[in-house]
Amino acid sequence: MFDGIYSYLPNLGWLFDGSEHTLRLWEVSGVWVSSLATIAAVVAALWLGLRGEKISLAVSANVMVLVGLPGKQPEYLVVKIINKAIRPVRVTMIGWTAGYFRWGRAKKKFFYQTLGNTGYDSKLPAELRDGDEAVYYLDPKLISQQLAKDLPNSAYRRTLRIVVYPSHGRPFSARPSQSFLDMIEPPADEKQQAGPFSFLKFKRS
Repeated sequence: MFDGIYSYLPNLGWLFDGSEHTLRLWEVSGVWVSSLATIAAVVAALWLGLRGEKISLAVSANVMVLVGLPGKQPEYLVVKIINKAIRPVRVTMIGWTAGYFRWGRAKKKFFYQTLGNTGYDSKLPAELRDGDEAVYYLDPKLISQQLAKDLPNSAYRRTLRIVVYPSHGRPFSARPSQSFLDMIEPPADEKQQAGPFSFLKFKRS
């Protein structure tokens, strides 16, 4: 059954005949394999080194109810920042951005976020090592009312992002939860301009 298969295979017995030529071939092959292994180790070390230097933050902003307290359960916009890199990161500021361009009707806007006095907030600036997180509890109603005044149309509100600024490197941003975006009421004039198809809800970017 296997005779036909073996007929197509080259005769590899010479690789194990113990001749001087074969031994030299194995020696050269060993040098090549050792060199390739060294190169792979150097590439892996460089990749790990670059990964250690890179800053990576995971940012989220969700409306949550704080349970387990007596009386009325407070509602907060919970901003969570997690350091996903090996390198320690110092978070210095939290803010908001909205808009597309540097000029025109859709000019990009920047907002600085202050913290309240809930007693649950992490420190700011915050020192985050690998896997550490910082959590901040903001007033969603107050922030949504202020943003509604500063964001004149729905295009601005669709581009709203919460931004976290480290002490060095680029800032990191994330889209807040839909429940918070729904709290940002459009101005009265925009409500009055709603047409007959205003009941349609388009997917937000």
